[in-house]
Amino acid sequence: MILVVGGVIIGHAESGQTPNPDAWYAAGFVGVAAIVLITATLTLGRRRWLHVAAFAAIAAVSFALVVFMASAPSSSRSCQNAGQPQSAGTYDCDTGYGLGLPFVVLVFFVPAMALATAGKVGADTYVSVRSRGKQRASEAEEPE
Repeated sequence: MILVVGGVIIGHAESGQTPNPDAWYAAGFVGVAAIVLITATLTLGRRRWLHVAAFAAIAAVSFALVVFMASAPSSSRSCQNAGQPQSAGTYDCDTGYGLGLPFVVLVFFVPAMALATAGKVGADTYVSVRSRGKQRASEAEEPE
């Protein structure tokens, strides 16, 4: 889901025909943040913190790949070097690969972990409140 939403929104933001790419990037980040928070809330209740960290890592890697792949072609558009041949000696083709992806994953891991933590705490609170409510209801139904 993250890949689809992130890919569509970030891909549209990279389009040369988009009048306001910053708004599309913001929409992408907000959309993915909402997906991570909702998914964490639905799946991380009563899970161990290692599962929360793994969830955050998967979310960070997924979205980092989307952003990295969508933005890498924009930096490689200069590969044609303004029409100059490669033999001109000024050929520069920076695709942005290398250590960029791990850095992007790390940058996205911090907010993903915060959202996953908020989802886990919310889910644990919901489960706890619900179980207390059931316990009180069953105590109230027992005849004395």
